[in-house]
Amino acid sequence: MSFFLRKTLKGIAINKRKFSHNVLGIAIGILLLVLITSLSSSFKDVLYEQMKIADDKVVTVALGNKSNTLSYIYLPVFDENAIKTVKEMDSITKTAGLKSVSVTSIYYTKNENTKRVIASNIYSSDQSFLDLYNASIQDGAFCSKEDEVVIGSSVSKTYNINVGDSIDVDCLGKEQKLTVSGVLSEVSSMGFSSTPNMINNIILLNNQNSIFKSELYVSIVAEVSNVSDLEKTSSAITELLNASENMSTELSSVDMDAIVVNNQAILEMIDGYFEYVNIFIILLFVVVSIIVVINFSNLMTITILSRSKEIAIMKVCGGSNSQIAMFYTMDCLFMGIVGSISGLLIGIIIDIIVVLSLNWNLKISILYCIFAFCVGVLSPTIAGLFTQRKIKKQSISDVLKI
Repeated sequence: MSFFLRKTLKGIAINKRKFSHNVLGIAIGILLLVLITSLSSSFKDVLYEQMKIADDKVVTVALGNKSNTLSYIYLPVFDENAIKTVKEMDSITKTAGLKSVSVTSIYYTKNENTKRVIASNIYSSDQSFLDLYNASIQDGAFCSKEDEVVIGSSVSKTYNINVGDSIDVDCLGKEQKLTVSGVLSEVSSMGFSSTPNMINNIILLNNQNSIFKSELYVSIVAEVSNVSDLEKTSSAITELLNASENMSTELSSVDMDAIVVNNQAILEMIDGYFEYVNIFIILLFVVVSIIVVINFSNLMTITILSRSKEIAIMKVCGGSNSQIAMFYTMDCLFMGIVGSISGLLIGIIIDIIVVLSLNWNLKISILYCIFAFCVGVLSPTIAGLFTQRKIKKQSISDVLKI
C-alpha cells in the first residue's frame, strides 16, 4: 500500500495543475452542499422566530376553525365561566382575558384648536396580559385606576402622546377623560399574528372601568407550565370550551369554534415546507454524485489513454491489471479526500461569515457534513473503479507496436 501511496504522490507532484483543478471541482461541489444544508437550517430557525405568535408556553384562545388554528379572529364570546375553566386546569400557570369595545371615537386634544381621532376600539385587561405577550411598559406604569389608560408605542409616536397627557373617549354619547399612565415598548411583528400590531396600537384600560363591566372577552391568553404539555393542554382547552355546557350564548350562536392558537401549529407548517427542502437537498446530493462520477470517469479514461505507454511498461515489468488499476484508484481517492476536506472547511467558514453577518443562529448538521464528505470521497473513487476496464484492454503489443 505504501508503494501505491508513494506512486500516487509522485504522480500528483508531476501533474500539479491537473490535480489542483480536480480538487477544486470536488471542493466547490462539497462547499455548495454544506452551504445549502446549513443555511437552510439557520433560515428555518429565523422563519420560526419571525412567525411565532408568542413565547412557546403561551396559548391564545380565540374564534376560528379547528382544522386551521393559524386563522383566527377576536369576537366577544367568552364569559367568566370560560376564563375559570382555563384557569382551573392543572397545566396552566397564568391566565388573562382581553375585552374590546367599539366606541364612537377616541380623540386627543393637543390644544384648543386641534382635536385628533386616534382610534375607535379600546381594550381592557390586566398586567398579566402584557406579561404573557412580553409587552413591557417603557415609560410610566400600568393603569391601576378607572380613569387611567396605557397606550401602545405606535399611538405615542404617531400622535406625540406622553405619560400625563389626557385622551377623551366618546362611548354612545357618554364621554370619559382618561389620563395616560404608561406607554408600552414596541413589540416586534410576528408573521402569523396580528397581536403585536394590536398591542403597538392599543388603548388599554383596566378591568375596573365601567365601559367593560357587562362586556364579554374577545380572547383568553394562558401560559402552560411545560412546553411538552402544550399540545395536550391545547386539545383539552379546545374540547372543554366547545362543550355545550361551557359555551356562552354568544359562542353557541356563531358558526365557529373556540380554538387554541400556539406555536406548535406554525412549527408543524414550517416543518411541512422544509420536507420539500430536504427532498431537494437529497436530490442535490445525488446529482452532485452523478456529475462527479461522470466527470472523473471521462477524466480517468483520457488519463489512461494518454499514459498508455506507461501502463504497457508496468505490464512488461510484471505489474498486473489490478495493481496498475490500484494506482489510478488511489489517485482518485486522494483527490476526493483533499477536495472534500477543503470544501467542508471553506463551506463552514463561509457559512459562519454569512450567519454572523445576518445575525442568524449557526446550524451546522454533522450528519450532512459526513454525508457530503462521503459523496466527495466515494464518487471519484467509484469513477476510478469504473475505468479499470480500460487498463485491462491495454495491449502491450498494440501500445509498443511490437
